[in-house]
Amino acid sequence: MRQRMLPGWPSRRGRSPGSIPASSRTFRTIKEMTPEIQDQQTFPRSRKLVRCITLFNLLIFALFVVPAGHQWVDRGFLALRSAHCEALVGHSLQIWLAGSTLAATTLLSRMIWYARNAKSKGSNPVSLKLEKTLVAVWWLAVLGASAYGFMLGMGG
Repeated sequence: MRQRMLPGWPSRRGRSPGSIPASSRTFRTIKEMTPEIQDQQTFPRSRKLVRCITLFNLLIFALFVVPAGHQWVDRGFLALRSAHCEALVGHSLQIWLAGSTLAATTLLSRMIWYARNAKSKGSNPVSLKLEKTLVAVWWLAVLGASAYGFMLGMGG
């Protein structure tokens, strides 16, 4: 059985088959050969990271708001107070919540930008509805908690 050689590929003897000289052969990258696969897999890590960050932040928020979770948080901070780590954990939590919120928002805006560019090129971008919803819910929770804290502070 004789193997069929594709145009542009070298034969076993080192000669190129057909009439295509070796100097005119071009090699394409995987991205050029399969743009639709590349567009769908542009940001899988960013999607997972945005989901993890927002879900973790919502879990922390729920622990502070839900009464049973709030009791666990109070007990944890009382235990940390005896080890003189309460202030460190409290400040670290504030830095995490602010930094992760900005990071998730930045990653989401970057993913939206890439999806818009992919759509303008004619390819079918991945839907970001879940990520948009999670980040929007998180921002509403942050703004709602900030407004509530501001109103409590204004009341005296």
